[in-house]
Amino acid sequence: MVCAVGLAKEGEGGGVPHQLLTVKGWEGVVSVPPPPSPSFIKPMLLARVSACQLNKFILWILSTPDLAKFNAVCSVKGPTDDIIWSGGQANLVRSGAISGRVPKDLQEIVLVSPMGVSKLMDLLSDSREVIRNDALLLLTQLTKGNANIQKIVAFENAFDRLFDVIMEEGYSDGGIVVEDCLLLMLNLLRNNTSNQNFFKEGSYIQRLTPMFKLPQDVDDSGWSAQKVSNIHCMLQVARTLVTPGNPAQVTSSSQKSMRQCGLLEALCDILMASGVPADILTETISTVGEVIRGNQSNQEYFSTVMAPSTPPRPALVVLLMSMVNEKQPFILRCSVLYCYQCFLFKNEVGQSQLVQTLLPSATEVISLTTGQLLCGGLFSNDALSNWFSAVALSHALVENPGQQEQLLRVLLATNTGGQPVSLLHQCSMLLQQCSKLHSKLGLLILLSTWLSHCPLAVKQFVSVPTSVTYLTAQAGSNEHDDNEELVQGMCAFLLGLCIVFNDDSVAAFTKDKLKQLVGNRIGVEVFVDKLGEVSKHEVYSKAAKHPQLKPQFPSDLLLDHEFCQLFKALEGEIN
Repeated sequence: MVCAVGLAKEGEGGGVPHQLLTVKGWEGVVSVPPPPSPSFIKPMLLARVSACQLNKFILWILSTPDLAKFNAVCSVKGPTDDIIWSGGQANLVRSGAISGRVPKDLQEIVLVSPMGVSKLMDLLSDSREVIRNDALLLLTQLTKGNANIQKIVAFENAFDRLFDVIMEEGYSDGGIVVEDCLLLMLNLLRNNTSNQNFFKEGSYIQRLTPMFKLPQDVDDSGWSAQKVSNIHCMLQVARTLVTPGNPAQVTSSSQKSMRQCGLLEALCDILMASGVPADILTETISTVGEVIRGNQSNQEYFSTVMAPSTPPRPALVVLLMSMVNEKQPFILRCSVLYCYQCFLFKNEVGQSQLVQTLLPSATEVISLTTGQLLCGGLFSNDALSNWFSAVALSHALVENPGQQEQLLRVLLATNTGGQPVSLLHQCSMLLQQCSKLHSKLGLLILLSTWLSHCPLAVKQFVSVPTSVTYLTAQAGSNEHDDNEELVQGMCAFLLGLCIVFNDDSVAAFTKDKLKQLVGNRIGVEVFVDKLGEVSKHEVYSKAAKHPQLKPQFPSDLLLDHEFCQLFKALEGEIN
């Protein structure tokens, strides 16, 4: 098929009184007159070219895209240039790109066409909004999953143009065009290290900050559906730069920039504001978590943020109050856990501060502390609160042997008024007594993290009456429910930790005696099979992939990412 684009001279084609653009090579010939002025609008265009003709032209390009067709369109110059690009190309978006019909072939053609991307980028500066908006949609489709086009578009000054449009439209208060700009920006940044570096080095992070500045005393009525969508996309753009999957250098430098330009502060303001919709609050909590994750300066700043309550409370305390409150939305509670895990990640000071709130103090503690909240959640009647609190507390012990030993000093009062018992003792007894799945799994995660690489914790655990007997019985159980097999496997893992990190200081439960117990009561093959059930569980593979869990329902919330990392590292030593 031959594609030809040209200008019909005046008088040709039946005496047409002015220049016409003709496109041949498909069913018939489209003759498109130039616009009367630069301010023409789409209805005028459609009045001059029938919808049927224009759609045929568009579908012709989309159905069997080839370089000749695309270059023919790109090569048009002069007064008709506006028509073919503003009309044909923009409507190409409407008929093809929006419906997801931009084929991979067309992406390849755009790449090899000398002026392909440049022509499309020019449309972002078009004074006619309808053309500019259609160009946004086309570029969004073309950049999906194509790193090469993403790089070219970024280096064609895309970020500057997108930020200019967002500012003109009113930032978060703008219409759907703001959302379209942000979706294109997401395509350019997500999983594209080159563009992320370009964005950071071009000082574009600073241009994100004004988007998160909310007016004072905004209430629920100030949040339209479009504003919610816009801010949600803004948060996702920020997260693409600091997500744990990025190269460490990109994440750390982006975190530093976000702190310096006030973006982290603006996010914390949203976090503590009243009237923020639940889904925006949830995404903001996760975003703050990733901005501070592993960054000591940002973590220190976040620990000083105070909620505007009476009396004022640290933001961390307010967040944990929501996490252990069973009346709060499930997804919100999950995001709070993730944010708190990010706060504790590689944060020895934060880990120590949490444990210190649980240790005996010479001075009376008046205000509510993070440790008190987690202990309250750990022993509450709500199984999800048990799981959230146990997992949060376990993150205070990750790669921190000092805090593992310090936590052994925590004592709890008993209901009977007798001698206080250690937190480890209470967790062990609670594990043996509880029947709820989430409660069991949370306690097993906490105890496994606590006992790993800590002989003192192992010594105290095996000294608790019936603790080893319970683990042996569970690991040798014959129940075949998937979740019960997961519990049995985790009990086998905990029992294995008692062997690997045992210093033989408890005569009744030395390494050799525990090995004999496993061989006699469970059987070595059965023990190894039970251990293998953990990594075979479908939830394990999901939790191991990313630090943030994204469960849709409580039944999906069983394992924690850090626990999976621990299990993967130590399973071989136990086998």
